[in-house]
Amino acid sequence: MEGNRLKGSPFCVRSANLSSAKLAGSAPTSVNTTAKLILVLLLWSVSGWLLLGTGALAHMAQHVRHTLTEKRRRFSAERSIGQYLASHAVRKLQIGAGTNHLPGWLNTDIEPDKDEVYLDASGPYPIPSESIDYIFAEQLIEHLGFEQGLEMLKEWRRILRGHGTIRIATPNLLTLVGLFRDESAEAKRYAQQDIAFNNLSLLPTAPSAVLNMQMHRFGHQFLYDPETLSRALTSVGFRSIRTTPVGRSDDPALDGIDSHGKVVGEELNRYVTMVYEASK
Repeated sequence: MEGNRLKGSPFCVRSANLSSAKLAGSAPTSVNTTAKLILVLLLWSVSGWLLLGTGALAHMAQHVRHTLTEKRRRFSAERSIGQYLASHAVRKLQIGAGTNHLPGWLNTDIEPDKDEVYLDASGPYPIPSESIDYIFAEQLIEHLGFEQGLEMLKEWRRILRGHGTIRIATPNLLTLVGLFRDESAEAKRYAQQDIAFNNLSLLPTAPSAVLNMQMHRFGHQFLYDPETLSRALTSVGFRSIRTTPVGRSDDPALDGIDSHGKVVGEELNRYVTMVYEASK
């Protein structure tokens, strides 16, 4: 009976109404919290997508700019090369010219200045086959991997005329390795001058410091010894392969054109550089 009275009493009715009000009020609170959480997650997702989209768009824009720049450079190079070929009976191509601007030559570089023409040494070249009489590259081939170097030599042979000649100047790996056993005053002087010129650490032995510098600095990728360079030239079809002194050649067109000695010093350059000439 007491239980029935309590159930029907005003107290019980009021309590029930309060409980209902609490339950009714808690639902909107829960919904609002969930909505806020969903909104935060949505905003976070959208902002992340926008950031990703912005990065992707920036990357795409950079790629487009690079492609357009390359196309403009190649178009300009093809035009300049065509003009040079049309205006010279004897065609002389220097690859990787740097600051060595040779009169009468088509001076090219992958980062050309105003007096040079853009050309990627690794090829392919926008140059007709059998159209060049002389090709000269100083301190260049060592900046390419061995396979890239072979591709470059193949391009040289393709564009070279039948009577044409190439000239390559590059560090001699055999001379550098020889520093470990060469006790001559010349070898010691070269090592000390190279260390001073390139500001190398004095902690390693002089031969070790110089050899590692030549193998890893300046963008060098593959250093040649005389036999390896001769094999590379022979493998792509060159003949009459011969060595010449630095700065000297029996061919007047190639005599005196080397310039690396002006940068590092003539004595340093003569000691470490080997020069090869070859014909098609």
